[in-house]
Amino acid sequence: MKRFISILFALTGLACVLCCATPKEEYPATPSGVAEQFFKLYYSGDIKVADYIKFDGAFLSELAMTAESARKEVLPAELKKAKMSGDIKVKILSERREFDDLYFNTDVAYVTGKINDKEEIVTIYKEKNGQWKVDITDKWANDWFDGMMY
Repeated sequence: MKRFISILFALTGLACVLCCATPKEEYPATPSGVAEQFFKLYYSGDIKVADYIKFDGAFLSELAMTAESARKEVLPAELKKAKMSGDIKVKILSERREFDDLYFNTDVAYVTGKINDKEEIVTIYKEKNGQWKVDITDKWANDWFDGMMY
């Protein structure tokens, strides 16, 4: 009887662990993975996109904003404008990496993606903690000034 109770407790514990454990979403290890998540969240209007963004990017001063205003004011407004209806289909077309010694002295990647029928390039920098982050100021400057920032 004691053996039966021990087995029952062990199985109950195992069932609780398997049923109650929520899988932790892994942060993408590559620029392409970050770009894919960024595109999906950005164009669905999801504020969780902020986890994938570098707010103090290369064109912050040209856009006359602070990192805080970019995060708390501009991003929500841009998400409302960018939100697409229906399913968001993202396909990564290319990734090019190099070293940025002009702005941030770190690895930088340029990722081209196709979001539904729209093609877009994002600049993604490697942070000190090893995570890749989309330079939102580069994207906004490019969008707002029709690519004239380059």
